[in-house]
Amino acid sequence: MQQLRLAIRFCPPKEPWGSQRTFALNFLPEFLRLAPDALVFTSLDPKWLPAGTRVEYAENPLLVKGTTRKILALLRYQTRFSARLRSLGINVLFCPFNNEGLIYTQGIRQVLIVHDLIPLVYPKDFPWTKWLWRFLYAPAIRQSKRIITVSEHTKKDLIQMVRYPAENIDTIFNGWSAGQISARSHANHPYLLCVSSSHYPHKNIERLLRAFALLKAKIPHELHIVGSPTPRFTASLLKLVVDLELQCRVRFMNSLSGIQMSQQYANAEMLIYPSLYEGFGLPILEAMAAGLPVCAGHCSSIPEVAGEAALYFDPEDVLSMASAINILLTDAGLRGRLLTAGYSNVQRFSWRKSASECMKTCEAACY
Repeated sequence: MQQLRLAIRFCPPKEPWGSQRTFALNFLPEFLRLAPDALVFTSLDPKWLPAGTRVEYAENPLLVKGTTRKILALLRYQTRFSARLRSLGINVLFCPFNNEGLIYTQGIRQVLIVHDLIPLVYPKDFPWTKWLWRFLYAPAIRQSKRIITVSEHTKKDLIQMVRYPAENIDTIFNGWSAGQISARSHANHPYLLCVSSSHYPHKNIERLLRAFALLKAKIPHELHIVGSPTPRFTASLLKLVVDLELQCRVRFMNSLSGIQMSQQYANAEMLIYPSLYEGFGLPILEAMAAGLPVCAGHCSSIPEVAGEAALYFDPEDVLSMASAINILLTDAGLRGRLLTAGYSNVQRFSWRKSASECMKTCEAACY
């Protein structure tokens, strides 16, 4: 076994968003605590990183504007970065997001985290990203010494769709941060909460709106849908809200701060998680930790994360979804049992545990 000489590459947008922000704030500090000598190649302002972190600036080629410039930036990165690592004596490259993986490793042992394969599962919705997967991401995965997936479901997809050997894959769950949770209080208007990173069709928001419409005469609640608009799909959702006469009952919310998001959890009646496909499903843990009962689709990785602490429905059946929501609102005993189970369930997950297991995978790559 060689001595581990580790580099980390993490180049999100200048202001990290979504899962990248979560990893910047929670995973990286825990991982760097275990690898204080690691060199971090990043586009982040160093203020995002623990004091004393060894940092070298690096751009994310995918964020370069203009197709030609983007392609040239990708080529430069793929052909030059491994040589830079070799010149520094680095023998293992760890990328918390697989889109930064190398095709030309030149002897550098690469460890990537694969969070999901959504563009391969729904290629029509990701016309650009599916080609990146075919010609860049999948080849980089195949050149990796080891791969980390965040759920067994993602591992299964990776084996089937990328043909990566199962024996070189470690499933390591994400964690959750107790510091992001606010104390529960009472909102002026009761509401149900859906947290979705986007409005892509696999997030299943259309069926959620139809299920909510079936209940609107029975319950006084609003529906809050937190997530970034997706231009190709958001317009049809807004039109559906009008068609279903839900204008006064549905609120789409975007760009919430960490405090605002924790307040949404604190004041909601429940989390509804209707997604058809998730690599992990972090909002489930955040909701449980905040004391929310969870109502979720029984599919993809969701049962791995929610365990026995959620009320499940068929995410492709609007009536099943509406029935589950109504049951959870009206059955106080069930709500209490799920709340207790939820608090217990989140104890299975932590960023410290995730970082520790990822470090073991990086060490194993030296063999």
